[in-house]
Amino acid sequence: MRIASFAIAAFLLSSCELADAPGYEAEDVLAEYRLEWRQLSDGSHFGRAGNSSDDNQFGIRCWPWEDDLLRCVEAQAFRAAGISNTSVSIGYHSQLPEIMMSAGTSTGYGCSYLMDYTEEISRAGDALVSNRIRYGQRRWSRSYVNKFMADNGVDGQQYYDCLQILEAVNRGSMETLSTTEVNEGMLE
Repeated sequence: MRIASFAIAAFLLSSCELADAPGYEAEDVLAEYRLEWRQLSDGSHFGRAGNSSDDNQFGIRCWPWEDDLLRCVEAQAFRAAGISNTSVSIGYHSQLPEIMMSAGTSTGYGCSYLMDYTEEISRAGDALVSNRIRYGQRRWSRSYVNKFMADNGVDGQQYYDCLQILEAVNRGSMETLSTTEVNEGMLE
């Protein structure tokens, strides 16, 4: 999850240098993060920015939720200097977002992949506890995540099938978010 923050910082720094270059248009850089949306047969919406050859890729799938909000599974894949990082989070939006620059939960439960699958519980972007899933090591249970958050006053994203969604994206691509491999029930 910290890699996503690093990616944004690197992007912003490189954008500052680009702004001084002749012919630079901020709109050209932001176009890389603009989501292209389509409606799926189950009534959800799928948005994507970037393609499989890009260093930054984003995918988002949204379902109508309560209080006129959309609940969305958001994924980001970032590659730099031979390192790949993929993260998944849940976002809540009043409308389909136009631009996506990061995916990651700053408070609550989330997961990522950087050499190992990792799940963690964070507060204000700082990991309080993390679990690297290696061969033979078990994932956290819903009851563990919810109890840890309650016992430690963490008010944020509760447990959901984060690792299952992340594994699906890593086995396939961002486009996997638009398939039956990922469904609304996984966000519960």
